[in-house]
Amino acid sequence: MDFYTAIISFSVNSGIPIKLILDFFYALRIDGAIDNKILVGRLGIAKVSLNSVKKEFIQYLESSTHETKLNKSGSDWIETYDWEKHRVLMSMWEYSYDNNSEKEFDSLKLRLKKRPSADRALDQFTATEETVYRRVKLMEHNGDIKDKRILLLGDDDFVSVAIALMSDAKSITVLDIDKRILHTIKEESRDLVPVISTVGYDAIKPLPKMYKDTFDTVFTDPPYTTNGIELFLSRAVTAINSRNRCSRIYLCFGNSDASKERFLPVCEIITKSGLMIREVRDKFNRYTGAESIGSTSTLFVLEYTPQTEALIKVNYDKKIYTNN
Repeated sequence: MDFYTAIISFSVNSGIPIKLILDFFYALRIDGAIDNKILVGRLGIAKVSLNSVKKEFIQYLESSTHETKLNKSGSDWIETYDWEKHRVLMSMWEYSYDNNSEKEFDSLKLRLKKRPSADRALDQFTATEETVYRRVKLMEHNGDIKDKRILLLGDDDFVSVAIALMSDAKSITVLDIDKRILHTIKEESRDLVPVISTVGYDAIKPLPKMYKDTFDTVFTDPPYTTNGIELFLSRAVTAINSRNRCSRIYLCFGNSDASKERFLPVCEIITKSGLMIREVRDKFNRYTGAESIGSTSTLFVLEYTPQTEALIKVNYDKKIYTNN
């Protein structure tokens, strides 16, 4: 088991996000022995959570069958990770571009130009190229892509293609009602790893059994109606892996600042679903069109809890699109 695979295991078993576990090891690498109180304050992690990670790490070292003998602190093992990259991600991931990231972004833009035009009957608005890039960087930064099973519940923005191009996911699946989207994603990802699985799916129907309780990360940008949010979030909850205590859902919702009250039912749906709100990034997503909501939307990062449960589990017969 290599370093990052072990980190994923620590996260699944302890319920502590990968990002915080990496921050923990980064602090140990930089400072060596460090007092628990200082470490707690620096990482913003509860003492009980910190002890949980330490316990996982100690058990790993004691049961290690590595050919290279690990010393008691595990420093040999820790040194196998690209910590310079982590340091940059910790402080300036959103807006920093080096030569490699510029090439990466240019390569992504070529593929995004192949996206079909937005179908307003399905409440589609095309996210900007920068938004797609930043979505993947945020998910990568949070430890929600590498070696993870990822589901895109609707993907007219081609986030799946960006993930396959830029990161090392374990698997990527796209469920979408739009055959144009599925066909083009399949064509644009033939040379990428992993191969993207594209499946026709209408969210008004229950999620197929093979996709239930399966995915570590789900991304969805649903219709911006209360019914649409409740339906797509329910399908996302059905899809997430309950055995991974750090499974996450990335949910987009757009609304005008002149109608702030429309956020209230969205927050209520999230709460009733038993999800924890890890982050709320206002105006994170930018779109071509969608002027009625300022061509922007909020990104919610939601986390699985023991109380998480889908609100809708059967066929849905209510209207979900704004043009209804």
